[in-house]
Amino acid sequence: MSLRSMLLSLLPTQRGAGPGITWITSFPKSGNTWVRQFLYAYIKGAPSQRLDEANDVLPPVRRLIKSLGREKLGYVSEKKMREQVAGDFVWPEGWKPRVLTKTHDAYGKGLLMRRRTHSAVLIYRNPRDIIISSVNHFAKKGKPLEDPVSFARQFIETGGTLAWDRMSNWEGHWKSWLQQKRFPVHVVNYEELTRDPQSGFSGIIEFLGFPMEESRLQIALEGTTLEMLRQLEIEHMERTGDAGNGAYFFNEGKSGQSLDDKFGVEGLDRRFDEVFLPRVRKLEEFLEKRKRSQV
Repeated sequence: MSLRSMLLSLLPTQRGAGPGITWITSFPKSGNTWVRQFLYAYIKGAPSQRLDEANDVLPPVRRLIKSLGREKLGYVSEKKMREQVAGDFVWPEGWKPRVLTKTHDAYGKGLLMRRRTHSAVLIYRNPRDIIISSVNHFAKKGKPLEDPVSFARQFIETGGTLAWDRMSNWEGHWKSWLQQKRFPVHVVNYEELTRDPQSGFSGIIEFLGFPMEESRLQIALEGTTLEMLRQLEIEHMERTGDAGNGAYFFNEGKSGQSLDDKFGVEGLDRRFDEVFLPRVRKLEEFLEKRKRSQV
């Protein structure tokens, strides 16, 4: 990447480049893929027929960058971004196409194309369940943890740090997106989304400015349940010969689990509460204050 292109990528959106990227962002294992599967099904009017189909329209940021070429990051138009990623995908008539891109990165200097940001949807989840889901993730990737208990303890003591991407820790991630004032962010709580997906996903649709169509909504809801997505994953595994190492990406999706029970040791839940309850409370207080200021 040339110095000129690198500098261009840090500049605000150039005139004529379009409104830019709407990020679908979350700390890992917080429901990002589920949200993107739903949005793809809603936009298309039908659920995915293969596991990675949603990536054609709502790609991870690394795929977007790869398809564009790093030298074009700073000045490529929004239309070109859509064409490069989505190819022949046809948006519903009368809808304004958008560049919707996944990232787990914190918002800051490490986020490529951050100056092209238009808005963001931030999904957050109880970090207790992120620990358990992360252990399953490593098993699925063929890299099972030799000592899951040590992993859980390290996650807790570091305030929720995982060794991938430019994401900060759990608290640093949400702060980076919510404490900036350059663009709007719609916040989605994973636990609330599992309890009432219709309300949660309707809020995302409204934020993105898509028309609200009841029939389209029901198709997307019914086609992106955990059971439906697990079946897609099984079909993908059978088609590719990937056994998944006995684990599934779309695992149980549970909330409020006990670390002591999951890992068979005592004291993890108590230490988690000591470290994370004040941090979770801080996020809740921030969101409540933010809500009051928007009334």
